[in-house]
Amino acid sequence: MFSSISKVHAVTGVILVVTMFMFGACIGKPKPRTDPQMSALPADLNAAGPLLNSLSAAAPGLSHQQSILAAGSLMALVRMKMPASRYPHVAVVIPGSDALVVEATRLGLPQESLTGLAGVTGFLGTQGISPEQVNKMVPVFTNAVKGKVSPQVEKNFLNALK
Repeated sequence: MFSSISKVHAVTGVILVVTMFMFGACIGKPKPRTDPQMSALPADLNAAGPLLNSLSAAAPGLSHQQSILAAGSLMALVRMKMPASRYPHVAVVIPGSDALVVEATRLGLPQESLTGLAGVTGFLGTQGISPEQVNKMVPVFTNAVKGKVSPQVEKNFLNALK
């Protein structure tokens, strides 16, 4: 009689251990995957992380620095070409835009390339960013602004990216 009770306790103990192991394995939540380059953003560029991730997805093959340079160059063009009173509306809906402009300038963006999209594309070409990649990035910016600012600001924005 005692041996059958001991066997029951042993089986119960094994079931309990297996259940605890399985339950414990299910509790741990996987950590969200992040682009290791984007997680290393300087603090002032953290707000631009989602935009940079979208740009990298739209134009594959860009390095971390190239994504920042391209984004900052395009935003510098927008800031230069838009009416001064309207650019802040865009800067609000594209977080980190001013920091991107500062970083692009630090990385060598010449002011003379800010005449139009062709000028920025030419400069970015010297940095290993193809015209095709630039053309794939523009819709990311357009989508970031579309419907989030007034129609006039949106029109100014779109015109600035020409």
